[in-house]
Amino acid sequence: MNRTVEWVRQHQVRAFFLLTFGITWASWILGFVLFPEDELLQAPFVKVGIFAPALVSILISSVVNRELGKVSVLTRWVIFGTIWLVAWLHLVLYANVVSDLTVNPKLIVVGGIITTLPAFVISSAFSRNEGIRSHLASIIRPGGNPVWNLFAILIIPVTMALGAAISLALGDSLPAPDHSIQDPVRLQTLGMIVLVFLNELVQAGGLPEEPGWRGFALPRLQTRFSPLAASIILGLVWALWHGPLLIGMLQEAGPCRMVLRILMIGITFTWLYNRTRGSLLAVVLLHASWNTALAFLPRTDAFLFLMAGLLIVLVVADRMWEKLSTDSAALYRATEGAA
Repeated sequence: MNRTVEWVRQHQVRAFFLLTFGITWASWILGFVLFPEDELLQAPFVKVGIFAPALVSILISSVVNRELGKVSVLTRWVIFGTIWLVAWLHLVLYANVVSDLTVNPKLIVVGGIITTLPAFVISSAFSRNEGIRSHLASIIRPGGNPVWNLFAILIIPVTMALGAAISLALGDSLPAPDHSIQDPVRLQTLGMIVLVFLNELVQAGGLPEEPGWRGFALPRLQTRFSPLAASIILGLVWALWHGPLLIGMLQEAGPCRMVLRILMIGITFTWLYNRTRGSLLAVVLLHASWNTALAFLPRTDAFLFLMAGLLIVLVVADRMWEKLSTDSAALYRATEGAA
């Protein structure tokens, strides 16, 4: 056991990738095998797989730094209970309004099980373990200029909307998004957008994934590689991890566009993470905004060109092909072992 722990401390990124892939793919396969005809009963297994990056990052952080601090256990449980209840109510409402599922005891019970995951991740920011608390601190205390959080929320939908406008002006037809926006000022439409965004923030994209990919793996990769190289490495691993979940998008977009999208958003994540001095909240918001925009706005070639142009500016302006200085707050600070 001690040899395994020591290996994890010495090879944190490799351990993170191996455990994350193993838990995710095993959970997804198990859910589909056990309940092939029941998506609701598959959901807990799917969610465990989606939350694997955050859960594994918390586990390894606890192994790397076992020092215990003086934190109220009651505080953590109060936060856990509050987040669990709010997330539970949201999930049931989301399932009814967005997924058109009937509210019944089965949905309520499954929803209550699933929402223990975001409650655990957020409340872990108040863990007694110093490694876990340090790892998740920037979710609840991001620091820095709050304008970056607004940038994280708006950059993707604004760019996608501008790309759609350019496509229309050029006479191109727009691909249909997952959810149609008939009238963006109607309360019903705004309510659905909010429900989807909150789902992507807490249940499906931002919180489940970013503590692992950008909060754990990225700062460690950047101790060895430049931000640009680290983005490409992590982007390719991130795409592979999604596996079967990307098959539908792959068929719709084609492999070249799919890889291009993933690499572009990966570089954007890295740039924002470094600009905010390692804010997990900023990349969680960006991830939720990205997924929500993909659900409501058309994916056009003009959007890809606009994003490519923006990223060229960001890469050049911040010289992302150069390694970060050793005093950068976006780099991993080893307490024990190596990355």
